[in-house]
Amino acid sequence: MRSSAAAAAQPTAVSAPASDQIQLAPAFDTRHRDVLDAMSIGFCIIEILFDATGHPVDYRYLETNGVFEQQTGLNDAVGRTIRELVPDIRAGWIERYAAVLETRERLKVVDLVPSIGRWFEVEALPLDPVAAPHQLALLFRDVSADRRLEAAREEAWTALQASRAQLRFALDSVSAGLFDWDVPTDVLSWDACARAIYGVPADAEPNAELLLSRMHPDDREPFDAALQQALAAGSTHEWRHRFRILAGDGVRWVDSIGRLVFGEQDGRAVPLRLSGLVFDVTADVEAARSLEVSQSALREAEERLLLAMSSSSLGWWDVNPDTFEVYWSPSARRLFDIGGDDETVHLSDPVSRMHADDRQRVGDAIALALRGEDEGRYHEQYRVIHRDGSMRWVDAIGQAHFDVVDGERRAVRFAGVLWDVTEQRRHLDAMREASRQKDVFLATLAHELRNPLAPVRTAAHLLAQAAHDPARVAWASEVIQRQVGHMGRLLEDLMDVARITRGRLTLQPQDASLGDIVRSALESVQDAIDARGHVLEVDMPAPDAPVRLDPVRMSQVLSNLLANAAKYTDRGGRIALSARVDGHDAVLRVTDSGIGLEPDRIDSIFDMFSQREEALSRAEGGLGIGLALVRGLVELHGGRVQASSEGPGKGSAFTVRVPAGHVQREAGTTAGEGAATKPLSILVADDNHDAADMLAALLGLGGHDVTTVYSGEDAIAQARRAPPDVALLDIGMPDISGYDVVIALREFLPAPGPHIAALSGWGRPEDQGRALAAGFDRHFTKPVDAGALLDWLATVVAATR
Repeated sequence: MRSSAAAAAQPTAVSAPASDQIQLAPAFDTRHRDVLDAMSIGFCIIEILFDATGHPVDYRYLETNGVFEQQTGLNDAVGRTIRELVPDIRAGWIERYAAVLETRERLKVVDLVPSIGRWFEVEALPLDPVAAPHQLALLFRDVSADRRLEAAREEAWTALQASRAQLRFALDSVSAGLFDWDVPTDVLSWDACARAIYGVPADAEPNAELLLSRMHPDDREPFDAALQQALAAGSTHEWRHRFRILAGDGVRWVDSIGRLVFGEQDGRAVPLRLSGLVFDVTADVEAARSLEVSQSALREAEERLLLAMSSSSLGWWDVNPDTFEVYWSPSARRLFDIGGDDETVHLSDPVSRMHADDRQRVGDAIALALRGEDEGRYHEQYRVIHRDGSMRWVDAIGQAHFDVVDGERRAVRFAGVLWDVTEQRRHLDAMREASRQKDVFLATLAHELRNPLAPVRTAAHLLAQAAHDPARVAWASEVIQRQVGHMGRLLEDLMDVARITRGRLTLQPQDASLGDIVRSALESVQDAIDARGHVLEVDMPAPDAPVRLDPVRMSQVLSNLLANAAKYTDRGGRIALSARVDGHDAVLRVTDSGIGLEPDRIDSIFDMFSQREEALSRAEGGLGIGLALVRGLVELHGGRVQASSEGPGKGSAFTVRVPAGHVQREAGTTAGEGAATKPLSILVADDNHDAADMLAALLGLGGHDVTTVYSGEDAIAQARRAPPDVALLDIGMPDISGYDVVIALREFLPAPGPHIAALSGWGRPEDQGRALAAGFDRHFTKPVDAGALLDWLATVVAATR
């Protein structure tokens, strides 16, 4: 407690009522002061000061307790008047206290002190009228926080009442109920709709216990936890909670939505009111559940689709045309060999994986689709190069989707699917290759048939003109017989391949010796080997070794391999034949020093119609069925044939291994008029000796001076020695082709040079065009029509007159 006797002697602007001396409050002992200082409310003793007319004009503080300054904010108040401390104090406070002196009745009031901006609850008590007639004891506390809290509550209530009127109209149009909870008083109210949603009678008193009793047991604890969390938020809080209400045999789902308003009390935020709406959302929940079931089924279907796509080569993509960001399915990423975990990549990433020859074409197709060409459809096949260098073929189909953006029709999405078609492309390429080989085979067949037909036809023409010359007749007959034999073997090979393919070739196994098979094969190819000057080495340690095979077919296998070696080995080459019995197998091996095999051709060399070079570059190019026939016959014997080579120009080796005592039997049945009048010097060049000689004989009958050579080099040499009037050149000579010969002749013979005609088994329009472009004057397809040839020579004679 603070007190001051000296304060009474201080001068004042007001007069004391009687003795002109200030009466001090009775002294308090130490115990009383300690009690007053310990109180949590303010305490003071004041003396009312009056003017000369007896009107109260001020009051002076005589005593204060410890919390006086804290409550009022007035420092060093003892001995000083209120007007000194608060000059603009309202006179009503002074008059109110003076009335207590007059009535001697206790005063209790709550009022605002504007000058210090605080609300006080004040209780004034008069002291002893004799000892202290003008003194009062004041007990007071600062209730500013209480007043603000009350004001906030009233404001909230007013706002709520105003909004209720607005909400009521809306609530009446929907299935929504209204609730209000006055938190400090714990008063809960529901409107009729809320009661109906909760399923409680109209006369039931709303309270928390009633609400919890209607709530599903599993939802009560979560509801209370959410409510307590909201009450502890400390500031205005949006409230939303979903729970179930028990309704008959089932439940009703309810959404409670509202706002929890806070106020301030004793310097802390306290919840005042929670108001809001309740909705019956049972239908929405059931619809959401149904949607979730549907979405779950959709997700499962998508997962199954993705699983199916991931297990196949099918993928999908989706492009944003504005950013060119691409979403790729896992399968698509694997197909393009795009690493990383990002779900999206820029379009430039997959484009960089495309084969350089395909990028421009694919980019143009994408641009056309995004411009709306062909209604935005897109379909391309292209190659993708993986990081390990491997290549895959991709088939991509897509569709651009359009919308109007800023008044302009633009592509907003570009999506589609793609899949790995590498195997399909391989099959397609294989089919195309098979078709190409078929075309080559047919052209080769025509060539191979024309070659023997040419001397046959010429011999027939010669027989007609030299019927009385026995030597010529015998010679012509021998030529015809030899060429017909060649044609017969050619056709027989074709028939054998057809029988093997159709499973109608029957082997005739019998006991034989390995030497017998080898000798039979050598007899059929020895002339061809000798004609080309090859050296043949035979290694057969046990020629009498017994085997049980089809000797005719195995001899055919061996003769084909030997003929193949002779054909594809340059003149004077080396051919080696090894034949032995290894355990239970007969092993035949043919090696040569010939043109060898490219590594990528070894696996396909045994395919039908496969040839290492066309007949243009090798004499007697063949049909490309010899090795296919070898493989078929070997496999019928239960064996296998393998080819090997160190590369082009390093020779080849073919190894046949068949069981020496086992045969796999296949089911099947049994096994001219216009002759020239002026003689010409004519050069005939053809590696087919019979064809060249017969043609020379025919032309000699017409009185022409004919020189015959059998190679391109000899043709050039002969033309240098004696330039001819006419040159008839075979295209497919082994050392230098007819194309090279005609170019050489045109270069070193003076213009206009000789008349030169091409003789070829190749008779397609492109073959004739190539001959004329090379420098030939005429192209004759074998077998040459003697009448057409003689007519052409007649025109040459006429031109040289």
